[in-house]
Amino acid sequence: GVDIIEAGFPVSSPGDFRSVQMIAKEVKNSIVCGLSRALPGDIDACGQALSVAEQFRIHTFIATSEIHVGAKLRKSQDEIVDMAVAAVKHARKYTDDVEFSCEDAGRTHIDY
Repeated sequence: GVDIIEAGFPVSSPGDFRSVQMIAKEVKNSIVCGLSRALPGDIDACGQALSVAEQFRIHTFIATSEIHVGAKLRKSQDEIVDMAVAAVKHARKYTDDVEFSCEDAGRTHIDY
């Protein structure tokens, strides 16, 4: 069987929110996961959409490559680390099952 289903990005649209919620409600033999940027509103949308499931996962991510940190997010590396830590802590308010990813990790400096 399938152990985890990443069902969607609930904050992206009302339709995606409803789809993730419906999947979370119906699926019983897999963990349903929602995707969120490392932003409180995204994480809240995941938590709310997935709350109908007995067990679920929140997958939060943030860009970490130099080009994304500077041009896309316009933040310092320290601010990105702080955002990542805050996102995981916020997601843990909904579930102990939290996944974190670095967007564009392949271009992120290894020492970062």
